[in-house]
Amino acid sequence: MLREAALLLALVGWLPMDAMGQEAEDRVDEVLDAWRRHPARAEKKVGERLAAIGPAAIPYLGTLLVEEPERVPVAEIARCLGHHGGDRVVGPLSALLGSTERSHRESAVMALGSSRSAAALEPLVTALGDDHIRVRLGACPALVALVRAEAVEAPIELLSQAVKDHGHKDAFALALANLPGDEARQALYDLLTYAFDDDVALAAMGGLWEVPRPGDAAVVHPLVLDPRTLGVCKKASLLMGRLEYRPAVRDLIDLLYDADDGLVKNAHWSLRRITKLSVGPDPEAWEIWWERVGSRASFQ
Repeated sequence: MLREAALLLALVGWLPMDAMGQEAEDRVDEVLDAWRRHPARAEKKVGERLAAIGPAAIPYLGTLLVEEPERVPVAEIARCLGHHGGDRVVGPLSALLGSTERSHRESAVMALGSSRSAAALEPLVTALGDDHIRVRLGACPALVALVRAEAVEAPIELLSQAVKDHGHKDAFALALANLPGDEARQALYDLLTYAFDDDVALAAMGGLWEVPRPGDAAVVHPLVLDPRTLGVCKKASLLMGRLEYRPAVRDLIDLLYDADDGLVKNAHWSLRRITKLSVGPDPEAWEIWWERVGSRASFQ
């Protein structure tokens, strides 16, 4: 009731807006004092109570997050800032990405993803290159959520370049794979043959593996017998099974003759997944099946 009265008085000019800010600070301190006295008991409700204070609490919560993270419930405050959203929350949440605590950085990326602010794009792209995989994997859906909320345009070129240049290529490729639209998917396809860079191709196929779409298999299929690199062939042969791509069966049978056990194992797994047959990795057995059934069925 006090908050509503203060808001009304501020709007009609009878009470300075600073008074609202001070009231918000007092209410935040009250919530945090209760949390410090009984953290286990207050943990579940602290986020709700902070959010209920309203946007007037954003500056103070941001300051606490940056200056006193060891004395406050970081995850709940970050979630509260993300709930309120807007450009004002991006600064403190971005600063939190510099924390040495992995859990703090995870909280920051989740909140940035729900902020609905275009300013959150840059820190989220940066977080995709974090040293900890849990932060990277958290930044991916956060960035996609930002795009789907139409807060920003899909950063297709930015992510494509990061797959080429960054050490942690997989997270950037995964973000690209999750973006909606044909343009993002084509960018992922283009990475498959970029400068014949194996690491880039493997990262792109990793994105396709996690977020498959119709049409992916036909693009990857030529890499199954690519003579350039064993690693790319192995991943491509697995993708054929993941995507259950029937036209790849003949090539997968040919791979059973390869000297590399890993490639043979991948090709065999895909053959069984595509054909639904429980046949061992013996290439002669598969050749007999191919002559009698496969070449006459829809495996061309």
